[in-house]
Amino acid sequence: MSHSRKHLTRDALNSFPVPAETETIAKVVELRGSNICCVLYPDGERVLAQIPNRFSKLIWIKRGSYVIVKQPPNITNYKVRALVEHILFADQIKHIKSLNLWPAEFTDDDESRSEAKKEAHAAPASASDDSGSDSDEDADLFVNPNRVTVADSSSDDEDDDKDENDYDQDSRSDLHPGGSDSDDDRPAS
Repeated sequence: MSHSRKHLTRDALNSFPVPAETETIAKVVELRGSNICCVLYPDGERVLAQIPNRFSKLIWIKRGSYVIVKQPPNITNYKVRALVEHILFADQIKHIKSLNLWPAEFTDDDESRSEAKKEAHAAPASASDDSGSDSDEDADLFVNPNRVTVADSSSDDEDDDKDENDYDQDSRSDLHPGGSDSDDDRPAS
């Protein structure tokens, strides 16, 4: 990693940027590709913003992240109307909230998201306390959001087939001439 990119990463993670008068905090709503994202301003307006090349392959933005954007006066492309200046991480968001510069519109989103996470974590924990089955333990495993989850109803059928196969194998071993029960039927030599 080059010298300047290393310092850019360190500054992005360890600095505590504060929005200037011409800058606004926005939420990333959609990623459009090729360094373009759709951001939501606190007043509800959606705007396309450009992510500078200095962040490419160095710092990634995902949907729901918060950024500080600025609207430069000399915009040549009328579709892209903002430029991402800083990408905000959890510590930086806490710092901005402590300075009372965080928009109230985004505070509601954070509270509802944190409550939903608490409820999601509390529900599997209470379910696993009631019964110690394997299905409750599977709920605690990581779920890949990029894959479609399919309900597996064939597991009950496989268990039934397995039980039938066990019964067939047990009954065959009783009939097998080399089994332990057949020793009594052999003539003495």
